[in-house]
Amino acid sequence: MTSAPTTQYSSAALEASGHSYVHLDGTGQSVRWTNTTGQPISFLNVRASIPDSASGGGVTGMLNLYDGVFRQALNLNSRQSWVYEGNGNYNTSDNQNPADGDPRVFWDESHTFVTGSPIPAGATFSLRKDSDNSAPFYDVDSVDVENPPAPLTQPANSISITSCGAVADDTPTNGAADSRSVDSRAAIQNCIDQASCNCPPAGAPAPRP
Repeated sequence: MTSAPTTQYSSAALEASGHSYVHLDGTGQSVRWTNTTGQPISFLNVRASIPDSASGGGVTGMLNLYDGVFRQALNLNSRQSWVYEGNGNYNTSDNQNPADGDPRVFWDESHTFVTGSPIPAGATFSLRKDSDNSAPFYDVDSVDVENPPAPLTQPANSISITSCGAVADDTPTNGAADSRSVDSRAAIQNCIDQASCNCPPAGAPAPRP
């Protein structure tokens, strides 16, 4: 566990919840929790940080989930973090050049459904850096857990954004979304146009006069 920050300048500790976090940099190191929610856990949201690439733009890495036995590898990445304030870039949000120095925005959140059966109430679960977890270090700030209900069915007389052309991306590649799912503006506008004119979705029979 790291110590609280000692300066006002950006640091992983300053941006962490409670100003401290767990640092895993050796094989076999782990952090664990007990499921005290009274409910099974089928979904995890992990706030973590892994290093930037030498040239900026981030890297990907896996961190292993256990609940007594190995459950699955979680996808983490630093593609949306590590921006730099040096060379007059203070408070900008898009400078990813490590050579400029003074990094900030260390943390990102990755979420996943637990594969297989949920983690039971009262069980202990952990995140562990194993030999196949290749990032030099894994900083873990917090983990949010849920047991979300099954998706609702689409209500009657409603328009689905996917029927208007949007593409779902249920299995993104570690921080890199399916290119077809990145920009859904045309699909959103299509839905608005259909709702505004009460037009049937594409492929649906036209209403009788």
